[in-house]
Amino acid sequence: MNPPASSPLTGTWRGAVTGDDSGFDVVVTFAGSNPVRATVEYPQIPCAGTWSEESRRGDTISLVERVTSGPCVTSQITLDRRPDGTLGFRSDYFAESRGRTLTIYATQRRA
Repeated sequence: MNPPASSPLTGTWRGAVTGDDSGFDVVVTFAGSNPVRATVEYPQIPCAGTWSEESRRGDTISLVERVTSGPCVTSQITLDRRPDGTLGFRSDYFAESRGRTLTIYATQRRA
């Protein structure tokens, strides 16, 4: 059973990525919910980083991702807390190799 959208985010969440890139997971461990602080891993790439909350509006939280290891780049993250207890994940980042901004998505569930 999934927790309600109002429950704390603390803990580990995981989801498979789709969109402009795919074939890897996003794994997030939340250390705090207000403000959101988290570590993130993309195990198949591999790279890791931290998330810091920039703003929130209702059930939507905007964060910045800063890379701490691996080939990933800084990105803008949007999380949407859904009524079914999942998190909608969106990441927008500039891919120099493709010369444009890419967007990836995932539905995250507690791991």
